[in-house]
Amino acid sequence: MLLLWISTRIFVLKIATFEMKIIDLNRNRVKPNLEKSLVELLNEYMERLSISKNKLGQILSINKNSLEDILSGKTVDIKMNHLLKIMTLLEIDESYIADYCYANLEDEEVTKINQIKKTNYLLNNFDLDSLKKEGFIKSTKNLEEIESRIIEFFGLKTIFDYTRFGENVPLFSQSSLSVTEKKKTKMLSFWVQTVKLSFESIDNPNDYNEELLLEFIAKRLKTFSLDERYGFITVISVLFKLGVTVLVQPYLTSTTAYGVSMFVKGKPCIVLTDQGKKYHLLWSTLLHELYHIINDADYLKKVSCLISGSEHSDLFVDEHEADLFASNALVGPKALSIASKVINYDYKIGAMAEKLKVHKSIVYGQYLESLDSSSQKKEFPKYQKYLLRSDIAVKRIIFNPIGHRTIKEAANIVKEQIQKVS
Repeated sequence: MLLLWISTRIFVLKIATFEMKIIDLNRNRVKPNLEKSLVELLNEYMERLSISKNKLGQILSINKNSLEDILSGKTVDIKMNHLLKIMTLLEIDESYIADYCYANLEDEEVTKINQIKKTNYLLNNFDLDSLKKEGFIKSTKNLEEIESRIIEFFGLKTIFDYTRFGENVPLFSQSSLSVTEKKKTKMLSFWVQTVKLSFESIDNPNDYNEELLLEFIAKRLKTFSLDERYGFITVISVLFKLGVTVLVQPYLTSTTAYGVSMFVKGKPCIVLTDQGKKYHLLWSTLLHELYHIINDADYLKKVSCLISGSEHSDLFVDEHEADLFASNALVGPKALSIASKVINYDYKIGAMAEKLKVHKSIVYGQYLESLDSSSQKKEFPKYQKYLLRSDIAVKRIIFNPIGHRTIKEAANIVKEQIQKVS
C-alpha cells in the first residue's frame, strides 16, 4: 500500500495541525519529537542550523512559493514528493507516512478506507458464493451484514481476528492456485476453523485412554454396526467417554475432504463429512481417522490438522495404511477374499457377516471398495441395493453449525446429544 501511495504523485496530505508520538526503530537516526507539527519541526531545523527559508528551499528542492505556503500554514495539503523530502531531511522514517495519512484524514474518509480494508479482507479470506449456497449468508452483496454474521458466528472482536484466532490451512501456494482452487482453499479453511472452535466449545471432560481405545476397536467397535439406527451413535458416545470427540457433518461445498483428525486441548478429535452418504463408508472413515489418532498422534500435535481426501495428501502420513487398518478392523483380507468368490449369493454374504459380527452392508461395501475404478463401475449397479444409506445412523446426531447463530450454540446442542446416549 505504501508503494502505491508513493507512486501516486498527485496524492496530497494534510499536515498543518498533525501531532503524533512515534517509537525510534532505527538507532542510527536522531529521534525527532513528533508531538509537534512538521511546520514546527521545520522552523526548529532552520533555527538550529541557522539557515534561511531560501536555503531550506534549495536543500529540499521545493520552490520558494510552495515552501512559503507550507511554512506559513496556508497549504493545508502537501504533495507526496514534498512530504518525502521533508521527512528525509528531518530523519523521519518513510514507514510513518501511513500514520501521517490516517491521522489527518476526515472521519468520513477514514470510514471509507476502513470499509475498503474489510471488503478486501472478506474477498480474500471467504468464498462468499459457496457460503451463500450453504445458507450461511443470505446475500453476497451486503458486506456489512456478512461481516456481522461471521463475527457473531466465530465469536470474534473484529473481522480481522478470523486469521488470528486460529491457523489457516496452508495446503497450496496461493500464487499457483486457479480461481477454483482458491475458492476450495477458502472453504476448507473456514471449515477447519469452524470445527476446531467447535471442539474447543465441546471441551470433552474425559481423559484420553489409548489402551482402552485399542481394545474397543479390536473387540467391540464393529459389532455396533449391526444396529443400523443406534449403533453408530453408541460408538460415538463410547469414544467420547474414552476422550475421543467425533462429529459427523454434512458435506460442505468445495472442501472435497471426507475426514479430519486433530488434537484440541491435548485430546483427539475427529470430523466425518459423510461425503459418500453410505453406511459402510461411515464406519470405514471413522476407523481410518482413528488410525491417524493412534499412529500419527505426535505429528497431529504439531500441525493444525490432518485432512483425509484425495486432494489433501500429506507426505508425513500413510493414507494407504489407514485404509488397510479400517478394512482389516471391519472385514479383513481373508474374509474379503472369500466374499469376492460368493458375492453373487446374498445368503452366503449374510452368513459371513453374521459370523464376522458386522453388518452385511459393510461386507458388500468393502468388496466394492477393494475393486479398481473400472471394475467398480461394472459391479456397483449389481450390489448397490445392499448398500445402506448413512442417514439412518447419523440423522439424530448430525452436526451442522452453519445452521446456527454461533458455533458455541451448535456445539452445546451436539454435546448434550452425545451425553444423552447411554
